[in-house]
Amino acid sequence: MKEFTSLISVIPINLSGTTYNFMADYFTFTPSPSDDNAGMYYNCDKTFVIDMPDHDTVKYFTIPRSCIVKIKSSDQVMFPIGTEDIPAKVCISIHLNKASLVIACKMLHNPLF
Repeated sequence: MKEFTSLISVIPINLSGTTYNFMADYFTFTPSPSDDNAGMYYNCDKTFVIDMPDHDTVKYFTIPRSCIVKIKSSDQVMFPIGTEDIPAKVCISIHLNKASLVIACKMLHNPLF
């Protein structure tokens, strides 16, 4: 099991050079293998509890956006969730003091290997 840092980077596919960084509460991440008629894939759906982002960021992620999400392990290795061909869908829902970063992604390979 890998230990992750609190930093989550989100890179929108259609905005070149733009990266959104979020600080998350402690989390674990384990992609689950699934089998479908089209073949095997890894379900990487995850909801992260994050610190409240600024208004413009919340407004941008009100609807799901195609992105590549990068999480960093404690040994400073970045693990991408989503690719440019099959991106992750990312949106933010706000609560009273925190927000939820909701990621929906199916990958053809395990992102942790």
